[in-house]
Amino acid sequence: MRNQKKTPYGVRKRRSWWWLPYSLSQWHFIVGSTLLIGALGLYQHYLGYLIFIDGWQPLYPLYFVDFQQLKAELGFNLAYLSQLYVLPQLALGLLLGPFKRFKRTQVARKVASARSAKKALQGLSWQEFEVLTAEIFREQGYSVENTVEGADGGVDVIAKKKGEIYVIQCKHWNSRVGVAIIREMAGIVAASGAAKGYVVASGGFTLDAIDFARSAGVELMAAEDILHALGR
Repeated sequence: MRNQKKTPYGVRKRRSWWWLPYSLSQWHFIVGSTLLIGALGLYQHYLGYLIFIDGWQPLYPLYFVDFQQLKAELGFNLAYLSQLYVLPQLALGLLLGPFKRFKRTQVARKVASARSAKKALQGLSWQEFEVLTAEIFREQGYSVENTVEGADGGVDVIAKKKGEIYVIQCKHWNSRVGVAIIREMAGIVAASGAAKGYVVASGGFTLDAIDFARSAGVELMAAEDILHALGR
């Protein structure tokens, strides 16, 4: 992950489409409501034909329904619901997206802008370290999700790109990560069918861990790699 274009805090910026499914769901309501009102007018047009030409006498009581009034009332109610529910939720979604984005990138910016980036990295909590790791992968074009929080063990971040799944363990330790963790990750990759496994460790790795990772196909990221991704 070394040859990447830089954003203000070091990694390549990708366009975010977080808002698209949310917006489509809201517009689905609006468009569907409009089609329903239009269908009432079409229904009224053919009702007389069905009753008087085709002889559908059971529909005769509907002939006296004031469809114009019904359409007007339905349109008013749908407009009211749109103002009461759809538009506020759409506005809330548009506001929350950039806020969530800001919260995610805040950790990366804090480390990248610090006078001593390495000290700032070591000063992160383990939760912030996982958020930072996820953000680095996200900015490389992966879709990323953090798993259920835990102080250690298991897979901390799942990244997806071009149909492939990558599993990531984060070790925010002061000491070096040993070979046992790399073996564990190799086992997770084999069991899950992931394309690759990553171990990201702020304290670095032992020589045995580095040697085993090469043979097992596990990618290692130490503090230097993290800071390089942040442009430091």
